[in-house]
Amino acid sequence: YAVVSETLQVGGKGCVFALGDAMTLKGSTHTKLGHTAEVQSKVVCENIRRLQRGEALCRYPVVSTGFESNMYCVSLSYTHASMRFGDLVSNGFFAAFIKWCVEWSKIAQARNRLVGLLLWRMSDS
Repeated sequence: YAVVSETLQVGGKGCVFALGDAMTLKGSTHTKLGHTAEVQSKVVCENIRRLQRGEALCRYPVVSTGFESNMYCVSLSYTHASMRFGDLVSNGFFAAFIKWCVEWSKIAQARNRLVGLLLWRMSDS
């Protein structure tokens, strides 16, 4: 892994950033999951813009406010998955359906479809 600062810059390299599975942030309790990589990507994009404008960079949170969301959803087959959201755990078809819904809506967002844009705007706020 590349060791990054709170701004997600690779040690001492002003224009080089790392995120997701490619990096580790000293002191962070964040697990390498899709939703943390997505947040990191937003920080990196904003920091690139700020670098170009000569502004102070955003900092990625090193430690959460004491609550680390234990959230995941893993496909096991087309009709089975395992999902955890806090203390709620579900295995089987329901979890697979939720995973499919999340993936479908993310693809809709990436294609700039209104339903995907609205769903993820609500969930991100």
